[in-house]
Amino acid sequence: MGQWSYFATTQTATAVESVLGPVALTQPDEEELVVARGTSLDIFRCEEHRLVHICSGCTNETVCCLLKASSARSGYNLLVLITVSLQVLVTRFDNDAKVMQLLGAADAGSMVQDATAHPAACSVSAQGWRIAVYLYSSILAILDLTGLEAAFDHGGVVDLKSANKMFYVDMSEQIACLDFLLSDEDSDGPSERATLVALHAREDSYGGWEDGPKVLCIHCIDLHKKSSKAAAKPELPFARGLANVPGRQYVDATLMACVPPNTAGEWAAQGAVLVVGAGFVRLYDPKLQPLSSLRGIQAPLVLVKANACGNRWLISGSSGDLHLLRLEGTRSPELIVQCLGISAPASGIGTWKYGEYAFIGSRVTDSEVLHLWEPKAEAPATTSTTGQPRPTLADAFEVTDRWTNLGPITDFCTKEDTDGLTNQIITCSGAGEKSGSLRFIEMGIPVEELGSSEGFGNVLGMWALGSHFLVLTRSNSTEVLRISECQSGDGDFSLEVWAKTAGLQLEEETLLCCGVCDRVVIQVTQSGVWAMNSENLAPVSEWTAGAPFLTASEMRGGQGVMLATQKGDVYAIDFQEGSQRLISAGEWQLRSEPSCLAATTPWCAAGLWSDELVIWERKKDFWQSLTLPTLPRSLAFLRFSAAHEPELRLFAGLCDGRVSVVTVDGAWRLQHTVAVGLQPVQLLPFPGAADVETDMGPKLPWGQPCEGAQEQDRLLAISGKGSILQAQSQRVLRWQICLPSMSHAAFFSHGFGCIQHCMAFISHERLLLALLRLGQRIDVRTVPLPQAPRRICYHTGSRICVVGCSDLPSISTPDMPRTRSRANVQFVHSETTDLLGTMTLGQDEMVASVVAVTFAGDCTEYIAVGTAIVLDNEPEPSRGQVLLLALRGDTSVQTAKCGLDEEPPFRLVCTLEVPGAVYTLVAFQQMLLGAVNNRLQLWNLKSGQLVEVCRYSAGVIVLDVQVMGSHILVGDIMRSVNLFRFEDSSLKMVAYDEISAWSTSVDMLSDNHFLCADDGGNLLALSRGELTASVGDVRILERVGRIHTGEFMNRFRPGFFALRVNEPRVKTTIWASASGAFGVIVPVNCEKTFMRLLMLQDCIRRELVPMLTHSTLRGGTEYGGFLNGDLLERFLDIPEGKQKVLALEVADAGLTTSENPVLELIQDVEGLSQMY
Repeated sequence: MGQWSYFATTQTATAVESVLGPVALTQPDEEELVVARGTSLDIFRCEEHRLVHICSGCTNETVCCLLKASSARSGYNLLVLITVSLQVLVTRFDNDAKVMQLLGAADAGSMVQDATAHPAACSVSAQGWRIAVYLYSSILAILDLTGLEAAFDHGGVVDLKSANKMFYVDMSEQIACLDFLLSDEDSDGPSERATLVALHAREDSYGGWEDGPKVLCIHCIDLHKKSSKAAAKPELPFARGLANVPGRQYVDATLMACVPPNTAGEWAAQGAVLVVGAGFVRLYDPKLQPLSSLRGIQAPLVLVKANACGNRWLISGSSGDLHLLRLEGTRSPELIVQCLGISAPASGIGTWKYGEYAFIGSRVTDSEVLHLWEPKAEAPATTSTTGQPRPTLADAFEVTDRWTNLGPITDFCTKEDTDGLTNQIITCSGAGEKSGSLRFIEMGIPVEELGSSEGFGNVLGMWALGSHFLVLTRSNSTEVLRISECQSGDGDFSLEVWAKTAGLQLEEETLLCCGVCDRVVIQVTQSGVWAMNSENLAPVSEWTAGAPFLTASEMRGGQGVMLATQKGDVYAIDFQEGSQRLISAGEWQLRSEPSCLAATTPWCAAGLWSDELVIWERKKDFWQSLTLPTLPRSLAFLRFSAAHEPELRLFAGLCDGRVSVVTVDGAWRLQHTVAVGLQPVQLLPFPGAADVETDMGPKLPWGQPCEGAQEQDRLLAISGKGSILQAQSQRVLRWQICLPSMSHAAFFSHGFGCIQHCMAFISHERLLLALLRLGQRIDVRTVPLPQAPRRICYHTGSRICVVGCSDLPSISTPDMPRTRSRANVQFVHSETTDLLGTMTLGQDEMVASVVAVTFAGDCTEYIAVGTAIVLDNEPEPSRGQVLLLALRGDTSVQTAKCGLDEEPPFRLVCTLEVPGAVYTLVAFQQMLLGAVNNRLQLWNLKSGQLVEVCRYSAGVIVLDVQVMGSHILVGDIMRSVNLFRFEDSSLKMVAYDEISAWSTSVDMLSDNHFLCADDGGNLLALSRGELTASVGDVRILERVGRIHTGEFMNRFRPGFFALRVNEPRVKTTIWASASGAFGVIVPVNCEKTFMRLLMLQDCIRRELVPMLTHSTLRGGTEYGGFLNGDLLERFLDIPEGKQKVLALEVADAGLTTSENPVLELIQDVEGLSQMY
């Protein structure tokens, strides 16, 4: 097996890192919003209660801070991005290319040897010419943006360091927060002096700020001398005898911001300093003399201006409590804080329309768009008092939109559907109290159910007539259902068998029902064709022939149908509106029995039981026959908009679940075949793009819609699963529909009542009325949990998800002492999403791992839960347990006392105390393998107790373990990865990585191909091939690949998303990250394919530079050993002319083998993308 891999992102980041708004980037003086999620950046136009997407892009690293700077263009702003590694990127919007354009950059973090783990504290001056960024220790970077745009226009991207537009100053202490206080800038440009206010603090050993007061100081920056002078020395830590003096205040604060001058009254003539801490809000003058103070928010997270003048501020608390702070008073300030209600714990807030609307971006739960209004006078300042919640208050806002956030994904498991064709993933999402949830995720187009009814088995066909009739046929019978909306208005509907059907033949099996003009529909049976009124189904006309008919098809683009007999006689029947008659418009003779028909002006097609496809032109003597891979069962013509004029394709649904695509270029030829299921394929053309729901709101900002869709350019393919097919020049786009066991579907082309774009489906013998959300590519079901989920596994026998939950200790405030809720194990049914029970753990005990396991000689599927006793005085847990659970009702083992108030579905079998935290558990050769601190331990089950088989002590802390065969891959917190082999009842190290890496997750693609994700957003590929060096009997793992993903990957799991039909079962790996992103890694076994796509990748990188990309990954090659699927799959969407240019470059290097290099490259990329 090769050592190469294909990396792809299926779902981009959803956790919001930073928000900026209002800002004018794409249009002068517009109100726009910028949202950073992981490495993704989105710009929206603010329109009342909604956000309209303008453009998207990506960076090399996660963006942790956004700033608005001044532009030389009147009415516009520049956008400044600061990444987690302290890269500073200055950008503007290019109105010609419609992308963000990089103007200048400074890699401020390249000189950082021991950088802080905190997001960068940063600020921009009032006029937007200067930027201050805190780097590390006590070092502050000052950037000068004057003349930047002119320098870019003259010579390209500006290196701010080399251009002498960036310098460093020493601020004496570490900085938690900073802001520019006074502006010495005038309308002609910046001056040589600036005043900063900094909130100084010191880090503790865990990366947080030390407890106790911080120091607030004023600093004067001389931009000419590139120096800083503090008004008073910022001495830390606070000690008795240190006094508050002008320019220095000791305060136990968490947030700080400067109030603009002339905000309200005379007291703000020179500006002010606003400080927010746990339980208080304070206001200081420019010399840090107290002006006003009041009790306030318990645990503030974010402080932002709610309007331009700065007399209204929004404060978000750690529990999602949202507060409005008003600065009032003429001669002396008056602070007024009122609670607006409970929203989401914010990581960033943007406002528009003078603070009437706000976007609350969150890392830990769903983000929200709010319409704010004035709180009532009696609204309190906080949501609680003396530790007790206040009575319920009406929120002073309305949630107008909600953006689903999957992050942070701390763990996930996969669940195959009943036929094993697709995977559903179930994520542990969210963090903190009331923010945790399970997310049941399925890739595909969501189905919004409007109502359902049981009892629809043995249905052979279904068609919608008008806006309220549904025709269903079974063997030798047909019935008509009238669907009515219930007057309750709750979305339910009622069904009744419609007896007034004089024009419909009910005693025969129906072959086809369709509309031919505004008020006429046609029914085709074995005996003939029947036309009737679409409103009351009264008869209009009929046409019959001698021989019974076998199959029929609608004439697309005409007013009639085609039908055929068993002997191969084909008839075209048209409806004349003037005479209101059915007439024969053509007859043809096939050489054998047809299985299906299709027609569109001017072409006709028939599939034969001899695996042939016959195509002829209706009014010309042109016939052509093609051989298909197998028997065709359904045909459909499809038009799509090409570069110059609409092109035609013929789709053939085959009996084995595949769809063959036939194209015409002088003559018809078989282009390619795609798989959509395992059952015979039924093809249904969409009635037209105007009748299709294409919701592209930002609440589910994943994937792109079917862009450029025109009438008749999409098909619904049903083969057990449902899929949407859309034609392009040399490929077919395919999206799965998230509805299991679909057997029939019908379109209400005129809508259902007042509901547009409605469809009817039959799934599991159940009739559904539903909408397809074609603008979305992922279906998410959310199950809120009382605590944040940390670990999860899936119990196959009971279809129950076992979830380990716990909350982080709460923040201690004067009114609310620090508390820690007890962790628990919760049981959630994967089908109904019902919470079935809870098992509560002991005090200070946390869930660290959970896995399903079976033991030799015992068919019981157990659940093993690893725990850790977490104490404040222990840097690393010294005690933990392994709990073994079994499903109730299984009498193969004795039940231990569970000690639960309510009986959960699982019972405790046995417990095992261990000297440390059980960080990971995995099933291994019908035994249980665990990592306890830095030890590997293997247990077996004997006489109802876990008995140790062997152990191995190595490394610092083992965070992840993966197994394959007799091999065990161990991910260590500092020592990268080690490979062990189990033989002779002992563990033996066989290979290790000699280069240190802070691994977060590991995986085994094969016995010789391994993956390791580190804390810097890098993915490493390692190999222990024959040529690697060795030390004694232990080999050295060679690093054969590296790709910078920008994602903090928490977990790898085997699995896949796409339909797996008629394809080799290559092991694919799903990854998930803290930002809510997930994707796949696919091994590439063919060296020629890898080298061909590697060159294509380099060509695409050169021609299609990702937005805002600044530099390659520091310290190594960015894509060594990996194919970047996110980049390669852009080849499928670029214009055909550009595809030919890139393909020709690859062909000139001798890497292609076919006469059509474009098609060869498309098939290579699609072949890899379809494997997941």
